[in-house]
Amino acid sequence: MSEFTSGHLMLAAHIGAVKKNAIPGSIIKQLDDKWIVYLTPNDNYLESEHVPEYIITLSNDAPVLYFSNFGDHFWGYRIFSEGNEIAYLRISYELEEELIIKTFEERYPEQDRFDYYDGEYQEEIIQFIEENGLFEVALNEMFAECNVMSFRLFNMTDEQVDKLSMILSSSNYREIDNVYSLVDEFKEIAGIHEMSYIRYERVAEDGEYESKA
Repeated sequence: MSEFTSGHLMLAAHIGAVKKNAIPGSIIKQLDDKWIVYLTPNDNYLESEHVPEYIITLSNDAPVLYFSNFGDHFWGYRIFSEGNEIAYLRISYELEEELIIKTFEERYPEQDRFDYYDGEYQEEIIQFIEENGLFEVALNEMFAECNVMSFRLFNMTDEQVDKLSMILSSSNYREIDNVYSLVDEFKEIAGIHEMSYIRYERVAEDGEYESKA
């Protein structure tokens, strides 16, 4: 079964801040001694420009690490602190296809995106991407805002931050044999390996949580 995980990781020491700002129906789950997970019905926003206002408000009292893993499609995080988003990462397993469609829409704004698949434009678009090095540009942009230094807000050691800096880079991404393993490596280094198959609907249904607002 493809994994779908989404929620907000916070230091267990900041549970008071979570309870203070918790919206009705939200859930607090203890992940381990260090981490708690704050879950709400609107947790699937990794790809959205809109961030729930209650998360911005919460981040004024304590840093928030939003984490999402959408199985075979993408994974990533957003970090909020003092009312601002300070880090963003979205690793897409469909980057090449996304780039092709984006390039097609930019070059042929009057066409429907599905017209690309008719075959008339495919060779031209792929050639344009290759000649202009657009895939390399997209790969670099994918890591441009990851800001691994912000993980220090969650009491991570210098060693952890250094390891995150090493793996969360376009150069490492080009070299790894299995891009699907990167999310597990990230979770292991960050100490959030238990953050798997956790999302609001599933936890609410199972009843495996400590408190509900």
